[in-house]
Amino acid sequence: MGLLLDGTGKYEEAQKEYEDAVALNSSDDRAVAGLARVYEHLNRADDAEKTFKRAVLLHPNSPEGYGLLGWFYYDRAQYDQAANAFQRVIELAPEGLSGYSNLGSVYIAQGRYQEALPVLERAQSILPSAIVLSNLGTAYFCLRRYQDAARVFSQAVQLRPQDYDLWGNLGDAYYWAPGQRSQAAGAYRRAIELGEKSLKVNPRDSEVLAYVAQYRAMLGDENEANRNIWQALHLAPHSPYVWLSAAIIYSQFGRQPQTLEALRQCVANGITPIQLRDTPNFDTLRGDPQFRQLLSGG
Repeated sequence: MGLLLDGTGKYEEAQKEYEDAVALNSSDDRAVAGLARVYEHLNRADDAEKTFKRAVLLHPNSPEGYGLLGWFYYDRAQYDQAANAFQRVIELAPEGLSGYSNLGSVYIAQGRYQEALPVLERAQSILPSAIVLSNLGTAYFCLRRYQDAARVFSQAVQLRPQDYDLWGNLGDAYYWAPGQRSQAAGAYRRAIELGEKSLKVNPRDSEVLAYVAQYRAMLGDENEANRNIWQALHLAPHSPYVWLSAAIIYSQFGRQPQTLEALRQCVANGITPIQLRDTPNFDTLRGDPQFRQLLSGG
């Protein structure tokens, strides 16, 4: 019941169900981890971290608990802690897919793109996966190998055609790849359609709202993009990734002061300056002294 309520955005009700489950069986790591996820969705980060760690301690040889803890840190741009957790997943399950895939995600977030490639290729050799392909495509994208990124993202959407995020990534690759921008609109529209379906299930999902807003901005729909990103920021005011989407949206419409403020929020909430440097939407800011200061860590 807690899982159902959490998945549909009824976080307060989910909290009660998970608390009841933990009260019935305090050694059930699934119930404890579920409660931690609800705390995370309620922006109770300290409670979430403590509870994820509690889930790990209940079963210290289980890779699942470390994986959840790693993603908690990743979502807060605490990349060193996330990498440690995912390294532990690999130690516990060296033939498993998720540890390598997730560690590759961390390397990408840290700007370690060349290091990410062999880790992700190792994951892909274990089991072909749309998620691994998505990470590989992201590494190519950040290396500005946009045509390679489009090729890999295209393979990913064939494996998971109902994933809004993969379609959005494909749209981004087409948008920036030389001679392929005309193909971006179709991918963005498909991403929006799938994102809206997801929001019907959970209208409080800030990540989906932020990405849908970003895709709408790339299509030139300023009013709807603004509406969606405002909703996402209201739900997750400290999410570095929601602020990153906001910065991309403001930049797309030439709103430089708002873009710079959103970028400052990105850095304040943990986004590394290297991620901003390697996002092509911000190339027009390279001559701006405030942007250069952000990139230098100032």
